[in-house]
Amino acid sequence: MAGVQSWDPLRVWASRGLRTPLPPRCHSQDLRGGTEQAFRAYCPAQEKLRPWRFRPRCGAVWRPLPGAEPSPSPPGPPASAPQGDLLFLLDSSASVSHYEFSRVREFLGQLVAQLPLGPGALSASLVHVSSRPHAEFPFSQHSSGAAVQDAIRAAAQLMGDTNTGLALAYAKEQLFAEAAGARPGVPKVLLWVTDGGSSDPVGPPMQELKDLGVTVFIVSTGRGNLLELSAAASAPAEKHLHFVDVDDLHIITQELSASIVDAMRPQQLRASEVTSSGFRLAWPPLLTADSGYYVLELAPSSEPGTARRQQLPGNATGWAWAGLDPDTDYDVALVPESNVRLVKPQHLRVRTLPGSPNPSLGLARECRRFLCILPCGQQAAEGQRLP
Repeated sequence: MAGVQSWDPLRVWASRGLRTPLPPRCHSQDLRGGTEQAFRAYCPAQEKLRPWRFRPRCGAVWRPLPGAEPSPSPPGPPASAPQGDLLFLLDSSASVSHYEFSRVREFLGQLVAQLPLGPGALSASLVHVSSRPHAEFPFSQHSSGAAVQDAIRAAAQLMGDTNTGLALAYAKEQLFAEAAGARPGVPKVLLWVTDGGSSDPVGPPMQELKDLGVTVFIVSTGRGNLLELSAAASAPAEKHLHFVDVDDLHIITQELSASIVDAMRPQQLRASEVTSSGFRLAWPPLLTADSGYYVLELAPSSEPGTARRQQLPGNATGWAWAGLDPDTDYDVALVPESNVRLVKPQHLRVRTLPGSPNPSLGLARECRRFLCILPCGQQAAEGQRLP
């Protein structure tokens, strides 16, 4: 198996509570065995796994040997370039050291180099989190990836308080303000890079963004609360939330850039933020407000005669279903009713996640299932197999 020898053995630390990074998803088998061999047995395609660095009190994680990380290749112009607005929300407050700020700034520059920025593709904006939010540059200012990289390198730390909630409210205005260069009808993505803390509430303004269809990615340098940041990120959290040491941000650049591009490219009806009780749908603009409307149909795959229907205007590009049964297959049909031309319906099958009587307990079980974590207070030697 190519690349297997480039991975360090698994290390285990005692974990305190749930402040531990989310694991890579493999198969459904239990990964409580703490040896490298057990991990290989369940995850044959190791070159596709998220490489994790070891941190005290952060559970069991993987790290590539120095020089063994896959070399990112230049993205090049894709056959069908995605369109969307990407807003970087950067913690520029005094809670971040100058060194950490410089490393995060370097990481954002590397990330931009992997993205197809330019006219007709992605547009980028950067907003600072401080006592008051500040836009380093709006969407309309830079038309190339190189210009965005230069602007990020020139960004100076503002210091001040960490008023992330205030910055999120400002970011919402920027993402949907045409005066700031935001484009109507294109996917919206927010990438929040944080040290994990905030002086004001983050949940309500973040939920408003997600309710408007914004996909939220979060990168924490390791001091954030897992439950709070999992709730803030788009679902599923293991795809949209990353805990990474500030010196190892480069190891997630390739995976994160691919996820951002994927979020920007709804070429057809697709589902995101899948939970045990619902999911969000997105589709490309097939109609306009004047050319027709959509009929959205939803039914359990085992009971096709019990369909729920929702009529939406022609300029809609998304809808969220809620109140669904856990661990259930649902068939979705998007029927464009155009008064100009024939537009084919689109179909999708989505399975909701298994339910849990207590969401916090369910998340704890997921962490313990995949991370090989010791109960709080116990000690484990490097490479020790867990019971």
